[in-house]
Amino acid sequence: MLKAERSEHAKTKDASKLADDGLPLHSFRTLLQDLGTLAYNITHTSLNPEAKIVLTTRPTPLQHKAFSLLGLNPACTQ
Repeated sequence: MLKAERSEHAKTKDASKLADDGLPLHSFRTLLQDLGTLAYNITHTSLNPEAKIVLTTRPTPLQHKAFSLLGLNPACTQ
């Protein structure tokens, strides 16, 4: 049985470690690690300690693309 040959395009992606859109290639594990860096912080001010202020970090281009492909907006989750 013959082994499938890798295309030049696949070899180029392997060498550069970048996808066609310029974003880094990930395994599933490293993608989850990258997505896990998105933070959701709850804080308040000294003027009004009862007020709840929710801050989320701005997604990286890779995180934005991943959440878009999933149809999710991390800023609107609970």
